[in-house]
Amino acid sequence: QSQLAKFTNEKLPEQDKKIPMTEVIDKISTSEATIIIGEKFYNDAMYTLRVWECLLSDAVVLIDEAFDPEHKLLPLYKFSYVNSKKDVITALNIIKDPANLRQIEDLKKYQKERVLHFVNEEKYKNDLQQILNK
Repeated sequence: QSQLAKFTNEKLPEQDKKIPMTEVIDKISTSEATIIIGEKFYNDAMYTLRVWECLLSDAVVLIDEAFDPEHKLLPLYKFSYVNSKKDVITALNIIKDPANLRQIEDLKKYQKERVLHFVNEEKYKNDLQQILNK
């Protein structure tokens, strides 16, 4: 709630109950958009599981610019970075405009590709196998 409060003075949305980890991406995918709001401790330093879950979903990812000031996650889509309620509204209007359907579909595909840019699947498998073999 405190993280959301910086984007609005209005009533905050209700939060869903916890869901199993295996259902998180599907749950995020039911939304048109999701916002990654980082804790100051993480800003520009560490990507959490929430980042990867959002990027792998079918929702458009908006990012608190303080979390990724160098736009490393989605460098090709500047409108994905938000600093205020106005920025979020502007981005949502872009997302919902039928004239932008192709661009939004391209963005969703790009989001998923960015995960592979950051995560070396082969190295991950090898490291996991080494752990399991111990």
